[in-house]
Amino acid sequence: MNTIPGKNTIQGLILAGGQSRRLDGVDKGLLELNGQPLVEHVARVLGPQTARLSVAANRSQSTYQKYATEVLPDAIGGFAGPLAGLATFASVAQSNWVAIVACDLIFLPDDWVDRLLCSAHRRNQNVVCATDKTSGKRALCAVARRECLATAVTLLKTGQHRWTDWLASNKAGSELFASQELFNINSHDDVKEAEALLFNKTATY
Repeated sequence: MNTIPGKNTIQGLILAGGQSRRLDGVDKGLLELNGQPLVEHVARVLGPQTARLSVAANRSQSTYQKYATEVLPDAIGGFAGPLAGLATFASVAQSNWVAIVACDLIFLPDDWVDRLLCSAHRRNQNVVCATDKTSGKRALCAVARRECLATAVTLLKTGQHRWTDWLASNKAGSELFASQELFNINSHDDVKEAEALLFNKTATY
């Protein structure tokens, strides 16, 4: 594998195209915590680590435009899941490596892209996913070689929509993160817990 790419050569994608059924259909990326939408929390961390930032979103495109260079609606209708976002991104990504993250992973560390890239370089892998070191759950957070995005298109054609399907198809490696770093928001209870975590994090500064 070649030299580890730097922030000037990698593109980022924030996935915000879901229906958020367990949150009553709210546009999750625009859900506010501490007065800021989730997408803003994520973009603030990912933006400095990338040369170009995109958001995959099927609603509120004009609002998401504030946080990215471009907003990409899914080419496949019906809210087909994260792989639909990857499939669309595959047609516009130009960097050799890309960084992908869900819009609700607001507690990731400032260097998560570098950590995953270093892991990919060290293990000679094309995709590396952030993984909870306690539960073993793979978060919707990864770096990948650009050509691996095309696998999402193939999977969707065969009716496979899951993030884990895409990881498996690319034999993705794992880099371990603390459970709190990978905390994500899927319910109203999660929102309350995230607010408490964010308050505690801010209080320590």
